[in-house]
Amino acid sequence: MKDFDTAPPGGRWTPPDFSDLERVALDLEAFAPDAEPIAPLRLLGEGFFSVALATASDHVFRLGTAPGVFERYEKEWRLLPWLREHELPLEAPRPRWLLVPGDAFPFGGTGYPMLPGVQMTADLIAQGDRAALIRQIAELLVALHAMPTEELAALGVPGPELERTWEREWHEASMAVLPSVLSAPEMEAVARWWEGFLDVRDAYNGPLVLLHRDIGDENLLASEDGSHLVGVIDWEHAAVGDPMYDFAHLRFIGLDFQREAIEAYQDLGGRVDGGMHERLDWNWQLAPFPGISRTWRRGEQIDGDEVRASLQRHGVLEGVTND
Repeated sequence: MKDFDTAPPGGRWTPPDFSDLERVALDLEAFAPDAEPIAPLRLLGEGFFSVALATASDHVFRLGTAPGVFERYEKEWRLLPWLREHELPLEAPRPRWLLVPGDAFPFGGTGYPMLPGVQMTADLIAQGDRAALIRQIAELLVALHAMPTEELAALGVPGPELERTWEREWHEASMAVLPSVLSAPEMEAVARWWEGFLDVRDAYNGPLVLLHRDIGDENLLASEDGSHLVGVIDWEHAAVGDPMYDFAHLRFIGLDFQREAIEAYQDLGGRVDGGMHERLDWNWQLAPFPGISRTWRRGEQIDGDEVRASLQRHGVLEGVTND
């Protein structure tokens, strides 16, 4: 099988426990006294690398739950002011606190005033102005992808090597854990899938642009009536790379929604190369592997039936039988 371009990242870890929100509030008061009142905290959500909490004073703190995330918080700290100078068409967070890793927050954290709006869920899209939301997503991506990239390395924004590192991690984890829950024919299919994925990935030689890299329902904020977008959050994955990645997560809203966003992007002057839709299909098939890696690296139990169902649903095990 084809090798990856960068060394694998670190090994496994145990995430910190932030379930005691009263304790977390006391720790935050020590780190950010000018954010008071902090208690009572409420949980906004948990991603692969952070827990997001809202304070009584309408601030958001994202607390790291994985190694390496503090470097991405630092990147946001530098990048977000730069984006404001370059007139991003939607509001983005304005970080006020950068929590250095320590006893209370082993992987660090970041905090900022809460932005207005609510998450752009499928239900909100259904009751709101779908066409207007899609057009605003396209306007955001056209503006983002047109921004100059020469200064970004100095801000700590990585290039395509970021994808190589993640893909190596996901591949390493899947090869380590999946033989314990999948059959030999299924593992052969997984190995063939990785070979095909890498061939398609390596064939891309188009333009590299500034990416948010996680554009989807959870990170887009809309008005409560769903008539328009008001903000975009969670820039920790920002990188320079293939513009395809900024459409990939829209597939979780729906394939039609993703395609309509691409068409709107093209109508506004965004460039779409002939292979983008194929790469999007491969990226959709890739979707189960980050979760497999996260579960294994956090020392959590792998559910074989759940993993198999996910790989089947995304097409990795399509047509594979154990006969």
